[in-house]
Amino acid sequence: MEEEIGAAREWEIAQQLVEKKAQVKVSVALPQMKVVAQSDAAWSKSSLNAGLGWVVSTPENHTEGSRSASFIPSVLIAEGLALREGVEACRSLGVKEVRFESDSAQLIKAINRKEPPLEIYGIVSDILALSIEFDVVVFV
Repeated sequence: MEEEIGAAREWEIAQQLVEKKAQVKVSVALPQMKVVAQSDAAWSKSSLNAGLGWVVSTPENHTEGSRSASFIPSVLIAEGLALREGVEACRSLGVKEVRFESDSAQLIKAINRKEPPLEIYGIVSDILALSIEFDVVVFV
């Protein structure tokens, strides 16, 4: 019986160590950029309409933009279109170094890996093509 109790205690201690290891947090420092562009989209599944919004913040200025889009089949496409609008806004402002922020992890992953899903292939291709004009560009 003592062997079973000892084995149970060992198992319990091992489980606590596994839980502690799983709780390790990794933090990545974002590069300090003077210009930050944020984009977001709201999408209606029933109407297939989307609202696209973007904000470009520089030390001197704060520029906002928005527009609506129709016949948008998914929220991912809406998020991609919003980010593309933000990229175009930065380009027209003559920005050379910029950090783009989006709450769509799937979109950011597709851009950074340059492996977009088929549904946003064209949008991601546009974003990457427009991004060539920046000296420094980060997508988070």
